[in-house]
Amino acid sequence: SQYRLHLFDIRMYTKLTVANTNYRLSAGQRIKGSVSGAKGILATATAANATTLFVHDVEGEFSTSDTIMLEQATTGVKTVSAVRNYSTDRVRQISQASKDSNAAVFAADTVTTDNQFVLTGTFTGNGSDATQTGVNTKFSQELKEGDVLVAPSGTTKVVLSITSDTELELTGNGVAENGKYLRQRAQLQEQEKTVAIAATPKNFVSSITPNTLQIRKQKTVTLSSGTGSVSGVADETLFSDPTSETDNYLVTIHEAENSSASGDPESEGEGSTISTQEDDDVIEPSTSQGGAIAIASANSTPLGNADQLKVIYGATKNVANNNAAKTLRRSRGVKVTSTANATAGANASADIYGTNINDEIITLGVPDIYALRGVFESNDTDDALPPKLTVASGFS
Repeated sequence: SQYRLHLFDIRMYTKLTVANTNYRLSAGQRIKGSVSGAKGILATATAANATTLFVHDVEGEFSTSDTIMLEQATTGVKTVSAVRNYSTDRVRQISQASKDSNAAVFAADTVTTDNQFVLTGTFTGNGSDATQTGVNTKFSQELKEGDVLVAPSGTTKVVLSITSDTELELTGNGVAENGKYLRQRAQLQEQEKTVAIAATPKNFVSSITPNTLQIRKQKTVTLSSGTGSVSGVADETLFSDPTSETDNYLVTIHEAENSSASGDPESEGEGSTISTQEDDDVIEPSTSQGGAIAIASANSTPLGNADQLKVIYGATKNVANNNAAKTLRRSRGVKVTSTANATAGANASADIYGTNINDEIITLGVPDIYALRGVFESNDTDDALPPKLTVASGFS
């Protein structure tokens, strides 16, 4: 099955492989390359001897000539040995771990057939080696590590590295087929739809507060003696009993009870989606708020008495009492007076990036801003003062 996954505020990482020199860094700190001058914000905290750094919001391009340092530092410490820039077309799977121990880990493979390209020249397939060659090809221009290649027969392979325009390495042996090969990559759809919050259709509407939301959830449940249930939530009402296979309930055998003994999980139905229409009692959602979902294997041909199931279902959630209040503050000033010392080693620098006068980017410390009225700088150690007007006596 294919689903549309809506994403916002996408930030792809750049991976830096560095020396294990002691230089502890904290998430949110901004680092730079000594030679390239590229800068980026550290995505995660690292140990002092860490050899991998992930950065985002990169300005410029890091190189293997760089040593890494904090933005305000003058000398680099960690030597860069490799740089990998991730982009959305490199994404092959999206996953999210749940805080709920009973929920299955969400994972979805990206569709790559939306972004296909016929490679230039003739591909010479080698079925007994990972090294592949081509005639009049442009591998170094048209391919990169991670690309999916499709042979004329439809067999897919993954690119490990590019040697030249006419030679590349795959992650495994190739296919003994010559001819035109397709390159496949993931593609982010509808990128022009960047507005997450839009104005109301009527200019006299000051606010909109939803009382209910329709949501999709995912849980795992292990059957016991052929029955099981998904617990309800107090402020949620389950969607009505499904009337078609594509309705609001999807049940998949996550782990079949006899898969280990048989050694053939597929024959036990593992990974298959069961029919919710085989019998009315296969899945029975409660109609009351906070009600549970009952599941019975006796009413389903593929289900065993102790299968572990993954259940995707829909519910209407009452959010009338869950709205976050925001109070408008008409004016606020932020005073920046500290100076970052940019010292790090076995311990991370105590500086908080964005709060120092020598930081290139200054944070205002609030999530929502309507307007920035002014930025004032002092010529000495005294506080900066906004402009003022002195009115002569006699004026009122």
